[in-house]
Amino acid sequence: MDVKEFAIEILSKEESWALFKKKVGNHVDAHEFRKTAWEVCEECQGLPVAINAIGAALKGKDMYAWRDALDKLKNSMLKDIEGIDQKVYASLKWSYDQLDSEDAKSCFLLCCLFPEDAKISIDDLVRYYMAGRTFHRDLKPDSLERALDRVRTVVSTLISCCLLLDDKYSENVVKMHDVVRDVAISIAKGEKYSFLVKHGVKDWPAKSTYEQCSMISLRPRDMRELPDELVCPVLHTLRLDCTDDESGLQVPDRFFSGTENLVVLDLNSVTMSPILLASLAKLAKLQMLCLDGCELGDIAILKDLKDHLEILSLRRSNIKVLPQEVGELTRLRLLDMDGCEELEVIPKGVISKLLRLEELYMPGRFSQWEGTRADGTGSDISCVSLDELMSLTRLTTLYVCIPDPLLLPKDFTFENLVRFNIVVGGLGYPPYIVYSTGVLKLENIHLANPLERIGLYPSKSFSHLTNLSVRYCSCKYLFSPSSARGLVRLKRLSIWRCMDLEGVIGNEGEEDHEDIIPISFSRLSDLTLGDLPNLKSFYPKKEKKATSSESCSAHDAQTVLFNDKVMLY
Repeated sequence: MDVKEFAIEILSKEESWALFKKKVGNHVDAHEFRKTAWEVCEECQGLPVAINAIGAALKGKDMYAWRDALDKLKNSMLKDIEGIDQKVYASLKWSYDQLDSEDAKSCFLLCCLFPEDAKISIDDLVRYYMAGRTFHRDLKPDSLERALDRVRTVVSTLISCCLLLDDKYSENVVKMHDVVRDVAISIAKGEKYSFLVKHGVKDWPAKSTYEQCSMISLRPRDMRELPDELVCPVLHTLRLDCTDDESGLQVPDRFFSGTENLVVLDLNSVTMSPILLASLAKLAKLQMLCLDGCELGDIAILKDLKDHLEILSLRRSNIKVLPQEVGELTRLRLLDMDGCEELEVIPKGVISKLLRLEELYMPGRFSQWEGTRADGTGSDISCVSLDELMSLTRLTTLYVCIPDPLLLPKDFTFENLVRFNIVVGGLGYPPYIVYSTGVLKLENIHLANPLERIGLYPSKSFSHLTNLSVRYCSCKYLFSPSSARGLVRLKRLSIWRCMDLEGVIGNEGEEDHEDIIPISFSRLSDLTLGDLPNLKSFYPKKEKKATSSESCSAHDAQTVLFNDKVMLY
């Protein structure tokens, strides 16, 4: 028998309320019911099966039953609501049980650690996956790029089963429906997994509720203090997110003394200053440490984690100096400093010692690069130079801004680079950075054929270039024909205020092999050309050849470089 699959459609707020009223009756419009009923309906997040089940359970019930149901929904206790049809929980649990892959099941449960309605980054899932125990040791991917492939495969499976939702704006994030998340939490807190997930809590949980947990995710709100010591000997993963807590929680010095088996530690917006905790430095098994948005002082003590630490994220933290001791973390695969806008000093030699780095994210406003400039000045180096980046031969991901183009090494290439966001001649990443990778932005560069001259060869390490923006550059042509042939993945091209530009592609001093290897921007969808007073043509030789051919129509001449769906601005 043929079986057809149908995606579960999420209803709008108006549709959800109409369905809810149909199920429970119009009495919910009464003054004493309406506010609570609306909140209950909102907790269903537009999922028809949940609206029907909860509406049926509350039909004809008194106000106290509604308040009790709302409290349980907010605390991820769907199946504990009095009168609820257990088939709702059972059907979602059945979908989970039918997953063939243990990786898919683990990823599904991992997503419940994140807050309700969160946009869960695929990159964050990769980091958890790589550092966690989801993989059997002999099957663990040998690189973050391979782990990304596996996570995307698993996420695709979960989306097809309606256990995760994709995002219409970005393929790099997913979402988990609140009701599905409630089911995931219910599964995860069972004996097999021993998760504790509590968000919006004002008091630290009782010791008996977490002492034997393997994973804990807490999101405090208005919590006055943390316990002096967290005694949890089998704890593998701890996620403490204080983003919603305005009290400025200070982590006690002995807090991690009882978590000697901790492997993954993800702290968000907590205070650990003037120095990092001594108890944190004793977490000898730690493989992933995230201190995102944290108030930090001296982090030199991180050197004590050198035996196992592979992933270090300092995103949006207030660090001002990356200490020399970070160079001792030679097992690091990933270093993320994106959003560290107060970072001013990276000593010479720190980055170049991290030879296993696969992913490096520099702050978009970091400008303190040193090195010998193309004009011969600046040879006295005491801070980080771009030459250090070139020693990182395993890099597959690089985010970096280089305000001075003259500091670029002669051949700025990376053999394995797949994902990158690079700005040359300015500071700050492009606004569309969150939606794409393979981004290159050039500003204020006054060289002929700027891509080749500054070492950015599309045919080499930048063959994955998808988005190119060029502004305020002085050049007659942007690409040579050989460079243009390397732009096989280019989707978006923006050229603005290049006053001397006569053509986008030009072959000055270079023999063209158009008849052997044609130039084609077959994936280009967006082309922006603005304030280019001397622009005469896109590619003079190509256009001349196309329009002079007797067999070539005007339409053919227009589309020899592009497909039929290029949007011109």
